Amino acid sequence: MKPLFLCFSENLDFALGWMVIHSLWQATLIAFIAGALNIALRKRSARVRYVVSNISLFMVFLLSVATFCYHYDFSKEPTQLRLIPTEITTTSQAQTDMSNLKSDVAPPLSIQGFKAYFNQNIALIVTFWLLGVAIFLLKLMGGISYIYYLKNRMNFPADEYWTEMLARLSEKAGLKQGIEIVESALVRTPMVIGHLKPLILFPMGMINRLAPEEVEAILAHELAHVMRKDYIFNVLQSVVEALFYFHPAVWWLSSQIRNERESACDDIAIDLINSKMNYAKALVTIQEMAYYPLSPALGFAGQRQNQFVLRIKRILNQPNQKSTIMEKLVATLLIIGTLFTLSIGQNEKETIKTPENTTATTSNSTTTSTSESTTSSFSNVTTVSDTIGEPFNMALPPTPEITKLQKELAEMEKEFPQFEKGQLADIEKLKKELAEMENGIADYQRKKEAEIAEIEKGLSKSNVDLPKIEKEKEAEITKIEQEIKAKEAELEVFTKKMQDENKAIEAEIVEKKKEKEGKKSAKKSRVDGDIQSLYGDIQSNIGNIQSKRGDIQGLYGDIQGIKGEMMGNRGDLQGLHGEIQSKRGDIQGKRGEIMGKQGEIMGKQGEIMGKQGEIQGKRGEIQGKYSELMLQTIVADLKSDNLISDDKKLRFRLNEKEMFVNEMKQSDALHAKYRAKYMKDNKRGFEIVKTRSNMNFTMDNEN
Repeated sequence: MKPLFLCFSENLDFALGWMVIHSLWQATLIAFIAGALNIALRKRSARVRYVVSNISLFMVFLLSVATFCYHYDFSKEPTQLRLIPTEITTTSQAQTDMSNLKSDVAPPLSIQGFKAYFNQNIALIVTFWLLGVAIFLLKLMGGISYIYYLKNRMNFPADEYWTEMLARLSEKAGLKQGIEIVESALVRTPMVIGHLKPLILFPMGMINRLAPEEVEAILAHELAHVMRKDYIFNVLQSVVEALFYFHPAVWWLSSQIRNERESACDDIAIDLINSKMNYAKALVTIQEMAYYPLSPALGFAGQRQNQFVLRIKRILNQPNQKSTIMEKLVATLLIIGTLFTLSIGQNEKETIKTPENTTATTSNSTTTSTSESTTSSFSNVTTVSDTIGEPFNMALPPTPEITKLQKELAEMEKEFPQFEKGQLADIEKLKKELAEMENGIADYQRKKEAEIAEIEKGLSKSNVDLPKIEKEKEAEITKIEQEIKAKEAELEVFTKKMQDENKAIEAEIVEKKKEKEGKKSAKKSRVDGDIQSLYGDIQSNIGNIQSKRGDIQGLYGDIQGIKGEMMGNRGDLQGLHGEIQSKRGDIQGKRGEIMGKQGEIMGKQGEIMGKQGEIQGKRGEIQGKYSELMLQTIVADLKSDNLISDDKKLRFRLNEKEMFVNEMKQSDALHAKYRAKYMKDNKRGFEIVKTRSNMNFTMDNEN
């Protein structure tokens, strides 16, 4: 009796069903191992992790094939299974079957119970699995068909400059395979398609709006895909995905493969162009325009936003010994700009202080600074900068070096208010300009988007009408070609006929010339007239042949005219695409102007913060000098009083009430002596802790 859902034989259904069931735990186990290996290899190259993920995915396939072979009975057919019958059995037969089965029924929650359940529904499992596989394979075939369509329609050769750039990169990469670069009206982001004859597609007009170094970065990335044979591996990966479409672990492995594939290509591309900053800029630029490509095409920008962010982070954080000073400077400015933006957001609710208040606040703020002097004997001096003149400039006379630094600081503090005032005025002016630009960008963008929408309507109609028109034109060309073929055959027959007539006429002319000899003048003239008439007949026949050839040439001209119309239609379509891209570029340009204005504001704020940093640095330098002076004087006094033998390690604390040296309290007389010299009328004490190369100075709180 034939089972209800049996797709193949019972033996084949049984093997396929148990292959699917066992793949549930097999793929999970392999994905878990792959995840652990990727964590262990996180410091290795992306290529290594890509290989691990690929092997893991194809291990799922191979293990499932082994499971199928294990369950498939190659010696006999079919395997005995208890499946749902299609025929209605008789009551006596059913009772007999049930009595036979009662002794074989296993507990429902036991392993045998599960096996029995799956055996009874194995054909249904295989049916649903095959339906899903068919859907995903159809999707894959549709993707491949679309790639073929992209490869053969609406492509135009790129400029020779870009072709030469591609050739140079290919030679540098050691690629001997022929690779072509074209501009396509059907794609929205750069991509590479094909395996035997790879083709790099750029959106129409995009290549001319990118900087040469950005185009170089994109070409390097696509060449990396070609070098690694990613196209064919991507197709094989898609086949495995189709077979195990139901398993989340397989999809996770596939996502890991795609991520590491892009990372590996990023590494190769950066090595080819020797600039990770140019590469990151190209990635950002393309991401802004990207309409993500369909698999199995391999696009430059990536297919998910989070993947794009991870790629940028990875590119900027990975070591690159070949990066230039300018690249490092740009990266540093990006980081500083981010910090400025955060600080602006933090202080948006605060009122801008006057230059005088700002200076006073800056000079009275309490910070901890580190100062390294070329004449300092310490590699790390930590001091307190809220008492630039206290207690040192009151307790000890300043050295000439400190006096010079104090004068420089006074000059800087004197100039700073005017500088800050000017910068703040410029910032306010820039903010007004920025506000006007930001207010106008919304209307400008709406206007441009409305224009784009209008063009896209026409483009949509053209996309619908053009294939129909081209089909009609191609049919018209075919009809004309058939007419040409018929006329050429007719011309061949007609030409032979005319040639035969001309031969006969030429023979008659020869006879007339013989007849002319021996005739009188009057008769000779008549014969000459006959000969000229015969020559006229020959010329007439030749003219008839030329006329028919002219008709055929006219038909060829009609074909060229029709092809010209088709090219004109395609040109109009490309023009619409170009107009849309131009308007999108206008919007991006306006946004770029706004970002430029924001950059100007951040630059002005950075100049203010830079000046403040210079002042703080000068204060820190003075503080460091005072700290060293204080330490040297105290050490000399302590040695003079036989309180220490060397200053390799010292802990000195002095305040209003007591004095400690290396945790030992000193007498009141010594306390009074040191207090008078190092504190005078100050009420705040201090502590100095020195090791071999570090000195830390801290002030006590006010009493």
